[in-house]
Amino acid sequence: MQLATPLDRARLALENGQRFPEAALPPAIAESWRRSLSFGLDPRGAPQEAVIAFAEVARRREAARNLRALALAEMSQLHAQIAGSNFMIAFADAEGVVLDTLSDRVFADSEAGRHIIPGSVWNERERGGNALGLALATEAPAAVYGREHFFACHGALSCMAAPVIDPGGRLVGLIDASCANEARQQHTHALVRMAAVQVENGLMFGELREHFIFAFHPRAEFLDTLSAGLLAASSEGEILAVNRAGVALLAGLPARKGAAFAGLFERRFGEALDEMLSGRVARIRDRAGSGVYMACRQIAR
Repeated sequence: MQLATPLDRARLALENGQRFPEAALPPAIAESWRRSLSFGLDPRGAPQEAVIAFAEVARRREAARNLRALALAEMSQLHAQIAGSNFMIAFADAEGVVLDTLSDRVFADSEAGRHIIPGSVWNERERGGNALGLALATEAPAAVYGREHFFACHGALSCMAAPVIDPGGRLVGLIDASCANEARQQHTHALVRMAAVQVENGLMFGELREHFIFAFHPRAEFLDTLSAGLLAASSEGEILAVNRAGVALLAGLPARKGAAFAGLFERRFGEALDEMLSGRVARIRDRAGSGVYMACRQIAR
């Protein structure tokens, strides 16, 4: 006789209207279930079929033209990278409205594939706990595997999603990968997060094309990887944007728009800039005492 898993016990309590054991779930999933219950949703029922008109989808696509171009390129790359079959990749806007999907025929013809379509809304209020809605609510990468979904009817679906944050720090879109099985797709989850970072970095280079952009990392060989920090600065050394990797590398320092280069690093901006514009990688110590390598990746016009 197979013993019930902690997730089995949590689901049984949830579907019977009882208090579910939160310790049996990942914290983000427990919080998502609580939010879904607060919206008056019934886990044994069916989610609301929230789909907007195609004319509105077209308007939203046009409003997000540059972002969408970057996202579609990454979706195509993801499609080539994800092994196996029966999966879908989706791009949604900042309100959780799916604008584009890319899937194989098996998934497109499945029950899930018929619901994840352009114009469908996947926030938690309408669809309950799901990866896209969770990433939207928390502004952080999310994965929801099988029966971790709030609605029992989504129990055979596993989803991974990551938000796209623009240079101003605003969530502007989401990339999601869904597959019709309960396997924990850790590799796919990593690829989705990488795709979102690629889009974010592309937004920085596109929106701040008139300014300097520097890559930095504690290890010089990582300067051209997605783990490198990116920092945009004016010709006077004013910080215009820092990507999420950069904020993490500069933890504890004012790595935000409006800060001064000299407030983050010990070397004068002009001195460091001269070294980088000569084609060299500068060795710089930040104000917390950590050493980083820095290289110029875009020259101000």
